[in-house]
Amino acid sequence: MNSDIPFTELTSDQLERRSVLKGITLGAGGPLLAPLLQKIVAAAEVNVTPPEPCEYLRFLPKLILAFALAACCCSQGIVAQEAPFEPSKAPKENQKEAADSQHLRSFLDTYCVRCHNAKKQSGKVTLDQWPDVQLWQQVFAVVDGGEMPPEDAKQPPPVERAVALRWMRQVLKSMGVALDESATVAANRGNSVDHDALFGTGVGKAGTPAPSTRARLWRLTPKAYENFLDEKIQQFQLDLPLCSQKPKEYGFGMPHLPQGQLKAPWSFTPQWDFTNYAQTLRVGESEIEIQLRNAKAMADAILLKFAGKLRNGKPISPSKIKEGDRIAQLDAMMKAGKATTSDQVRSAVSETFSKILGREPDADELARYSAVIQKELEANGTEDAARQLLIAVLCTPRLVYRVETTGDGRRILAPHDLARAIAFTLTDSEPDATLLQAAKENRLTTVEQVREQVVRILDDKTIEKPRLLQFFREYFGHHAAKEVFKDEQTLRRLLPNFGGRLVLNSDPTFNAEFFVNDTDQLIRWVIKEDKDVLHQLLTTNKIFVLAYNPDLPSRQSDRRANLVNVPADMPMDVKLAAYERHAPNLYEIGDYDPKTFTLTGWTPERIYDMPAEHRMGILTHPSWLMAQSSNTDNHPIHRGKWIREKLLGQRIPDVPITVDAKLPDEPHNTLRTRMQVTREEYCWKCHKQMDPLGLPFEQFNHVGRFRTTEEVVDNEKTNDKKNLGKDGKPMGTRYTTAPLDTTGVLDGTGDPKLDGEVKDPFDLIRRLAASQRVEQVFVRHVFRFFMGRNETVEDGPVLVAAHQAYRDSGGSLNALLASLLTSDSFLSRTKE
Repeated sequence: MNSDIPFTELTSDQLERRSVLKGITLGAGGPLLAPLLQKIVAAAEVNVTPPEPCEYLRFLPKLILAFALAACCCSQGIVAQEAPFEPSKAPKENQKEAADSQHLRSFLDTYCVRCHNAKKQSGKVTLDQWPDVQLWQQVFAVVDGGEMPPEDAKQPPPVERAVALRWMRQVLKSMGVALDESATVAANRGNSVDHDALFGTGVGKAGTPAPSTRARLWRLTPKAYENFLDEKIQQFQLDLPLCSQKPKEYGFGMPHLPQGQLKAPWSFTPQWDFTNYAQTLRVGESEIEIQLRNAKAMADAILLKFAGKLRNGKPISPSKIKEGDRIAQLDAMMKAGKATTSDQVRSAVSETFSKILGREPDADELARYSAVIQKELEANGTEDAARQLLIAVLCTPRLVYRVETTGDGRRILAPHDLARAIAFTLTDSEPDATLLQAAKENRLTTVEQVREQVVRILDDKTIEKPRLLQFFREYFGHHAAKEVFKDEQTLRRLLPNFGGRLVLNSDPTFNAEFFVNDTDQLIRWVIKEDKDVLHQLLTTNKIFVLAYNPDLPSRQSDRRANLVNVPADMPMDVKLAAYERHAPNLYEIGDYDPKTFTLTGWTPERIYDMPAEHRMGILTHPSWLMAQSSNTDNHPIHRGKWIREKLLGQRIPDVPITVDAKLPDEPHNTLRTRMQVTREEYCWKCHKQMDPLGLPFEQFNHVGRFRTTEEVVDNEKTNDKKNLGKDGKPMGTRYTTAPLDTTGVLDGTGDPKLDGEVKDPFDLIRRLAASQRVEQVFVRHVFRFFMGRNETVEDGPVLVAAHQAYRDSGGSLNALLASLLTSDSFLSRTKE
């Protein structure tokens, strides 16, 4: 597309495409929004206010122009990673050139042609001549599905099969065939690459392209965006509440945000897999509107602070004025008024970039911004010009995106972009002073230099690294326990005596957040210890109790908040409130007296032991068990699916739309009995991969309490005419217990040492925790989360090296991350 076409003359399709290239997505409403946006921009360019569809901002036209200006200043080479990285010699549009590749021809000759030739024609298929489009589709389907070559024939190594499939995709695409690209894009298709193609023999062999990542825009996390705003509020001492300031809660736990608080324009939607993938997250029109509001609010607050005023217009008390960080050249421009010279404008632009973004503008940015601000100054005066400059800088795509671009070919990221990539990957914040200085001094150009900074950040205990905990929260999914509703009647029946009335609203006596917080705190402790991290998380019987969650202080028990002169590490006996008693009851910890509800020797940092014969790792925590349950029962299918995908690295097909995925309504039968319907042939081909892995966790009920029998409805007693209360009314459902079956099966794991029957969840967990394959699958998931994409066959050497670093270091997560963050997959970008 010709980039010189005026913005106002673009068609809807062209506008959508250019917006994507500039880091702005119009989304589904693009065709409808485009004409309005064109008119607004056109009016802004001639300084005329158009009829506005709503009167929420008088400055909307100029703000959109400012954002458009900022977007134009971004690199022209930005491309979205919407397809996998292809072999270095990618086929062209010509069909024969696409098919006639050394990799593909060799693959067909070696594994296919001896049966599918002009003489033999097995299945009436001939492959010694190039197939037509229909036959290519058949070949691709059977090779991708593992059906060909047949089991009794010579099999290609996994890497070779993966590369051949890559070329077949290109052949079909060159023929105009639309293929499902989700295997390389969607988070729920992360296990699509054969495990042995990544860790087996032949990984990294000659002819396989070197690992790297496509040039891309990666939208910041909401936390990273808000951290930036907080940093600016504190830097300029603005009269704005911090984004991190906690909301107050009134009534039914409804949060009330502080007046004037700015928030990120986007949030993550909870899902089964990782939420933060670079190629799936963009900024749409609604996000742009909120970003513009935030930019205007920040710009106004900065100008008010410089003028010594509060948001309400009142002067700041001299006693409260502290020497803040000012933008001296911007002050000079405002004082000079219309007499401001072009050099002063350029100086103001340069220092504004430096103070707000921590970097100098490049030559193109400096020229563009200076020209627009000079024009604004002459037309509307210095205050408006200063405001527009601040808004434009605060709307740069680099504030909402990690911009990871490249020129032609394959290159390492530019130092400043690489510094931001390192910082956001680990800390969810802009680079600290040391990392930023290294980028300015061009000391991020070699693997050794990058490793020095990565290791420094990982080892520094004073640097918060929230992304580490966030990985494990999304990996285990235990935080979803808060979203699974449990009704009062069920809880009364299943929970031990809690000594109080159940309330399920603003003052919850049963709140899953307590269990989630305890698991989070255990994860923090294991990360801090940094030894055998995965094995510890899967097998330890350690637990924290009443772990404090700083994100939701009004919903938690902070026992020491109101105590004066009490050391944080001093043990104390605590009589628990009703809403605090379930955790120690379910954990069955020895230092809790359920009769007096007293927890002895408690400190926030104390680690308790749960009974080793009842608990083993996070998969037996109430938080995980509740997250993998329904409202009224266990969910062995979800639990088995989690193990198959997150620990064994295999994929479960989506539920066919023709399937009514419901169990029989037979409350008098055990759940295992009711699940016999999944043994039907049509269902069992998928359910055999999940059910035998999830059923051992019937050892626990659906609120995470250890049990030896299962509660079922007693039909006889329920329907008995004598089942009446003193008032003569029916007493309702009566329950009895049934024997508990906790056996299961490990099958088709890809590791013969793992396969076999298991007697209970603890037997299952021990075997999984000791498996090298499970370790390797864990490395794959770490790669996905911190790289923001699925792994490809080219990443095999990176994954092998990362796993080796993890093993050599005794299971150190820091060593694993240091290996990944100094790999070609993290450092290098390619345009194609």
